[in-house]
Amino acid sequence: MADDTELPRALYSTTEVGEMCGVSPQAIRRWIQNDQIHALRINGAYRIPAAEVDRLRSGTWTEDP
Repeated sequence: MADDTELPRALYSTTEVGEMCGVSPQAIRRWIQNDQIHALRINGAYRIPAAEVDRLRSGTWTEDP
């Protein structure tokens, strides 16, 4: 029997994370390049782990290194 509930996603794009955090995808990429947030590079595109998104959204993270 199929279950209609969705599993939580493990990885998000810079666009998705930007929308969730209220910043541009460019800001997310800049933070990745400055080692301020952790991301994976898959087929040339950045993917941000769900745990990192949670950290960004928790309010404990600041843009300043």
